Amino acid sequence: GTEYAELSIPSAEIKAPVFFGDGDKQLAKGIGHYNGSDFPGMGSTVLLSGHNNTYLHTIDRAQVGDNITLTTSYGVYVYKINEIKITDSGNVSATRISADEETLVIYTCYPLSTLGLTSKRYFVYAEYVSRPVILINE
Repeated sequence: GTEYAELSIPSAEIKAPVFFGDGDKQLAKGIGHYNGSDFPGMGSTVLLSGHNNTYLHTIDRAQVGDNITLTTSYGVYVYKINEIKITDSGNVSATRISADEETLVIYTCYPLSTLGLTSKRYFVYAEYVSRPVILINE
């Protein structure tokens, strides 16, 4: 539940706090970070989600080629959107949770104007542009 970053998507006028965890408490305060995904800088998928009627209600303004920034206490991470898609809510593979390279994945319920859970999800995928690398001792 700890806030650890700020998500910024200027083209969609989104600036929101990012919290570890994606439960109701975190999503009520900002963007949630899925517990099974990596943190920025760790080299794999960073999976974020948020409500379509609050923090991510304008995410459809973002386009392929736009930048997304995650600012953490340990560095600034810049990603470039390379794909946007809408998929069924049960399509677990859309999260790309086990990517071999650092990828930012953000998703929300779709349509964006609908209140409550929906049968579709809106996904934004972004590849890293610049980032500090976190070294992990094994």
